Amino acid sequence: MTYISKKIRTLSTKLNGPPTYPAWIRSIEKYLDIIEIPESEYRVWDVVTGDYEKPPEASVKASSSEEATAKRILRMWKDADAVALLTMEKNREEDVQARIGGCDTAKKASDELKKSL
Repeated sequence: MTYISKKIRTLSTKLNGPPTYPAWIRSIEKYLDIIEIPESEYRVWDVVTGDYEKPPEASVKASSSEEATAKRILRMWKDADAVALLTMEKNREEDVQARIGGCDTAKKASDELKKSL
């Protein structure tokens, strides 16, 4: 299953506060852990946990093929991060949005929710 062709799913558990957080995070983890990132050994959940860190931008000194590879790898990471963040946002109630609205990555959003809930 590739994440590029998948729609952002609505899961059975919505996050609406501390009581629903444990079930919600398990649901998010199970869903994102089955979505493979093409051409890598990682899954989308690995972006949320930080196990798959954001790759560096292409180096100025890189050859054109190295630059193209670096851009492709960064694009895959950004796509995976977007899928994770949008999945988290879609599966929460409106009042939780204030906690993660300013987060620009799924890992930051996850860390913020873990800390505040």
